[in-house]
Amino acid sequence: MKKSKFIIILVCFFILLYVVFKGILFYHSDLFMNNNIYDKQYPYAKVLNINKGNTDDNIKIKNIGISINNFIKDYKVTDKQDNYIRYDNDKSSVILIKTKDNISQINSTEIDSIFSELYYYPMYISETLRNHFLKEHNIKTDVDLIKYIRKRKREKSTIFTSIIKIKENYFYDFIETSIYNNIDNITYIEGDYLGYIIDYTDYKEVNILKDSYIYKLVFMNKEEFNNNKINEIISSIE
Repeated sequence: MKKSKFIIILVCFFILLYVVFKGILFYHSDLFMNNNIYDKQYPYAKVLNINKGNTDDNIKIKNIGISINNFIKDYKVTDKQDNYIRYDNDKSSVILIKTKDNISQINSTEIDSIFSELYYYPMYISETLRNHFLKEHNIKTDVDLIKYIRKRKREKSTIFTSIIKIKENYFYDFIETSIYNNIDNITYIEGDYLGYIIDYTDYKEVNILKDSYIYKLVFMNKEEFNNNKINEIISSIE
């Protein structure tokens, strides 16, 4: 009889522990999120097919690791660092950056990595769980991730939502609000190149994906760099 009471008390204790833990998860599930995210509707995304073009006039940008059309021959280098270079002239500015893509960083534990926040209690999301969330939606590249972020059904977690689903919702909400919070006006790059273009009010940002890296080209003067000019530049990249 005493043994039965002990088992009942033990079961009740674990049930209470589970409820408390789930309540903490539920409380934190959207604590740091903008509630407008749940009503977010993205506009239709364009697709730009770019094939490799003429590379005869290319120059090498050694600290970025690419060869590109020599459109910067009338520009002056104003800032140069590892994996970063800026060009300026009287009309415009161009910035070239090389950085790791988000998919390859998603399990990073580095302190300066935004993904390291996902290791903190109580919303601890392990590498195994992160990779499961990506695999479940066939996400292999940053473009896949952006496409899923834009189309997914955003739903608030409730106390009845499973723990795994609470963490999945938090995982994608976190990525959307912390990393991809400016993907309203986006164009996907297909063909011989994989990437995307984000059209901001004052400038355009081209992101080319290759071998776990993003090669970012920022064009500050949209009149100087119209779509035809940008397409020509992208098609020359090696």
